[in-house]
Amino acid sequence: AVATLWMALHGAGLDTGALSSAFLMTWGALATPCVMTAMLSSALLLAATLLTAFSGVAGSTGGRLEAALWVLAPILVSLIIVSGLPVYIPRARDHRPGAMTTQRLVTLTVLCVGPVAVGAVLGSEEMLVLALSSSLMAALLLVARIVVSVRYEIAHVQATADVRFDALIEHSAEVVALADRNGILFYVSRPVERAFGIRPQDLVGLPATDLVVGDYLESWAETLRTAADRPGIPVESRLELVDSRGIPRHVEATVVDLRDVDGVNALSITVRDVTERVQLESELVRRVRLDDLTGLFNRHVLTDRVTHVLERRDQPCALLYLDVNDFKLVNDSYGHAAGDAVLKAIADRIQQALRRADTAGRLGGDEFAILLEELKDPDRDIAIITERIHAACMAPIRIAENERVVVRVAVGVARPTPGMSAAELFQAADAAMYVAKREHRGTVIFEPSMSVSNDSRLRLMQDVGKAIEQGTFAMHYQPIVHLDTGAFAGAEALLRWHHPTLGRVLPHHFLDHADAAGLTSELTDAIANKIRADLDAWWSATGTPLHVAMNLSAEQLARVDAKALMGLLMQDGLAHGRLTIEVTETSMLGDVTAVAEVLDDFRAAGCHVAIDDFGTGHASIGYLRTLPVDHLKIDREFVKDLTAGAAVSSFAATIHRLACDLSLETVAEGIETVEQHEAVRAIGCRLGQGWLFGRPMPMSDLVAAHGQQQLVSADPALLAEPLAEATEPS
Repeated sequence: AVATLWMALHGAGLDTGALSSAFLMTWGALATPCVMTAMLSSALLLAATLLTAFSGVAGSTGGRLEAALWVLAPILVSLIIVSGLPVYIPRARDHRPGAMTTQRLVTLTVLCVGPVAVGAVLGSEEMLVLALSSSLMAALLLVARIVVSVRYEIAHVQATADVRFDALIEHSAEVVALADRNGILFYVSRPVERAFGIRPQDLVGLPATDLVVGDYLESWAETLRTAADRPGIPVESRLELVDSRGIPRHVEATVVDLRDVDGVNALSITVRDVTERVQLESELVRRVRLDDLTGLFNRHVLTDRVTHVLERRDQPCALLYLDVNDFKLVNDSYGHAAGDAVLKAIADRIQQALRRADTAGRLGGDEFAILLEELKDPDRDIAIITERIHAACMAPIRIAENERVVVRVAVGVARPTPGMSAAELFQAADAAMYVAKREHRGTVIFEPSMSVSNDSRLRLMQDVGKAIEQGTFAMHYQPIVHLDTGAFAGAEALLRWHHPTLGRVLPHHFLDHADAAGLTSELTDAIANKIRADLDAWWSATGTPLHVAMNLSAEQLARVDAKALMGLLMQDGLAHGRLTIEVTETSMLGDVTAVAEVLDDFRAAGCHVAIDDFGTGHASIGYLRTLPVDHLKIDREFVKDLTAGAAVSSFAATIHRLACDLSLETVAEGIETVEQHEAVRAIGCRLGQGWLFGRPMPMSDLVAAHGQQQLVSADPALLAEPLAEATEPS
């Protein structure tokens, strides 16, 4: 527009050549500077551009000074641009310097080729020189523009990268520190304050070796030395730092020596806080090796230890298998928290009773195992240790503020034989423990014959459910008589089961396996149904009611629903009989309040309550004042050695006097001879039972004996029956 206006004003006085020269000069003077002025915002550049325009216009008229200025002006503009003065440079769409340069090469080509092409077309040498000059000036200006653009874009990218780097570092979970060639920290990232409570400025200026103190100092110094010896290669180390509160923190440090790398020139230290991970790893290891509740070794670790000892075979050893008696009763009566308290206490006491060479572990539930090593005198050492264990475990265990329980343990002992594996040793000790538990013996040493018993135990556990479901067990009834007259007073219901392959199974074995199989409640209901059916049979045959005593074990008592059980027994009303519920003293080891509530329910339904085998357990006599009890049954152990002359001073007489003081009736058990009969009469006992009066018999035999006023047997053959049979537990 400026060139057209100038030519319009001066065109009358110019020839064609002058017009062409003027046009090129004006184009070269104005076109490129005007473009630059639009792109560059600077007062100095604007002045330089106007100067160029003026000199170009003036130079087109032939002035040499103006023409020289026209040539120098673009050079001046280029120098100003390259000098780095603040200029406005619009962003390109593609921010890569290479792409920006490529884009501008198109403009450079047009500016360079355009004027030269015009000069070449016009054919004048003067025109060609002018065109070439204008092209060079245009190229010079654009090159300057490109230099500034590239420099600006590189600076912009670098600044953006620095911002991103700072943001990543400052918000990272890792702490980054940089040290100079002398090992002095000159940069520490801000996360160090969040992770360790230490301000970055408190660490800057300190030697890198001061980051770690204590036991890990030498390891840290070695890490720094290794990194210095291996430039560019990361060296990792696990250390322990102390935070601002003095709490140790586990960290992983990575050191890379970049002091020879241009642009870095530092020793890079990256620190990660791995305290939680270390604690988790420790917890996992603990759980893999230790029992969560007791802190003893678990089955896996103990088995490995036993295997190792058996392979070594350098010294005698033994394995103890321990089970807590009546643990289910405590667990069911007081709750799982109380059961856990008992297990913890037993574990602590086992540990206190052992030597340093011994290893204790919990196998699960209420079962523990103890590996005894370094036995100089095996028999003596085993006896001493088991006695310590029994003595320690028998002390009362506190399970609540004012509640304590007393439990006992059954211990099975097995010593390895040549070629025995760890699994076989555990199995042998378990078999011995089961015998100790079944026979109420504290400690039993394994014998080969016990493995047969163990097999029988497994078979019983499989068959007991079928027996309950199919009703293949039976109820027998042992007469209870008035000792003064021998008259029939009632009968005690006793459980009997004849296994198809194992033969006769004693009642307490059957009950134990029913409990182990989780069938205690089902068995109790099945027994109640049997008794009710037998009461109906008695009533149909005799027309009179029958007084029956029904035994409830500790496990049954803990699970029984008194009202539901009485509903089974009293179907059609209990006009066909009367009922006494017999419980053992071991039932008192649990929650006495809960036991009393169950017995109160039976009393409310019209039942009597009897304590069976009194004198053999460990319940407090004071419980008798709070429990709803009607009868005490004197155990056969206190009857078998009674003589008429010494009866009054016997322990049986003491029990009878205690019962009288509490207004309770006594029943003497296990009377098998006439002398025992006379002795229990002498101490004042009114009721009794035993083989002298009759064996346990099916209801049909009891019905057949109905009407006999005197049940004392005069058959010498009957009295000559083996005592072991006569004294079997009910």
